[in-house]
Formats: sequence, structure tokens, C-alpha cells
Amino acid sequence: MRLQRNCDVNDKERLEWFSNWLLSIGDGKIGEPHDGVANIGIPANFLLPSSPNLINAMFQSTYGDLFENISSSQYFNDRAILASHIETVNQINEHMCAMLPGELHDFFSCDSVCKSNEDCDGMDNLYPTEFLNTINCSGMPPHKLQLKIGAPIMLLRNIDQVAGLCNGTRLRITHPGKSVIEAITLKALSGVTSIDGLKVVVDDSKCGASNSTINVVYQEVFRNID
Repeated sequence: MRLQRNCDVNDKERLEWFSNWLLSIGDGKIGEPHDGVANIGIPANFLLPSSPNLINAMFQSTYGDLFENISSSQYFNDRAILASHIETVNQINEHMCAMLPGELHDFFSCDSVCKSNEDCDGMDNLYPTEFLNTINCSGMPPHKLQLKIGAPIMLLRNIDQVAGLCNGTRLRITHPGKSVIEAITLKALSGVTSIDGLKVVVDDSKCGASNSTINVVYQEVFRNID
């Protein structure tokens, strides 16, 4: 969290409190004493109001005026939705793409296995195409990507680090080709710069939206810091 120099006294105090709150979470000081796992409460002003459709609520909170700013890259620079589970990420991506105007373009991954030994039999049976296409895990795109012009995307591989095209680089699609996607680079997510712009959703699969969550702190990391 960056403290802004040009803000008034009240805003500076709010930012300072927020910075200390984040540091306390990272250091595991909230909820002490604990064994590395603590339940922490989220302040009410950070919570997104409960909704029967949390995905749409997140979209409206973050990109509520999307259509008025559809051609502005700065608009996409200033906002993003982060999620900790790949299933939630996919749901958000699908909803975001559905809300964007324009034609939907399908991109498919390479779904064949390279045989290291031509004399080796049975590889196709060991890794059938149907199985490869079901793999959906962190660090890998799904077998089928559905994208539109204007959609924000993120690189998962280092392509050209000198040019800034590396793992984690954010881009915005300008032209979807057959096997190549043209895009412009967006700014990196360097942290929250406004308390008012931060909204949190804690979704409990059994109880729905919640105002608390589990914080896991690896104490051994701090023990090794001099």
C-alpha cells in the first residue's frame, strides 16, 4: 500500500491504518495467539454486499461503467479482480467475456503428446486426448479459451523479458488471429492505492458470503529472518 503525499490529514490517517492492518495480517499478528492459522475479520467497509450472484456483484463493483470506458486502456489499468481458486477465476473470466461486446473467438491448446521414443507403444493410450483436455490447474490455461477484442489477459510464460513480456504481464486484446493474439500491454498490478476502491468477497461454499476468513502464516519464514 502506498501512502500518498498529497492527501489531507484524514486520508493519510486512513491509509496509514490500512497499511498497518495489511502488515499485521501478513505478519500473523491479528488473531494472536495462534498456531499459524487464525480467523480474521474483514472490516465492513471493505466487504461487498451479499448477493445471490456474487460473480456479477464483483463485476458490477469493479467494472460497473465498462461500456462508457470500453476503449480506455487506463480504465483497465486501474482495476482488476483477484481470486485464489482456479474455479472462481474461470467463472469470473467467463462472465467478463460475456459482458464484453463483440464476437467470441475460440482458441484451443495443443492436445497431443510428443513421443520421446518412436519405438515406445501405448503412449496414446496412457495419455488420451480426452484426458489432456480436462486438465485445469494453476499456471496452465484451459484447453479452450473464449476471448473477445478488448478482453484483459495475462501471460503465463516468459516470452521476451527485455520487452516486458513475461509471466504475469497484463495485456488487452486488440486483434485475435488464428494462432497469434495481438494485444497492448497494461500496467502491472503494484498494489492498492485507494481504500475506497478495495472490495473483498469471502465466499463460504456452505454459508455463502462471510465477514471473516482464515489467515495462514508460515511462522518458520519469520524465524529465518535476521
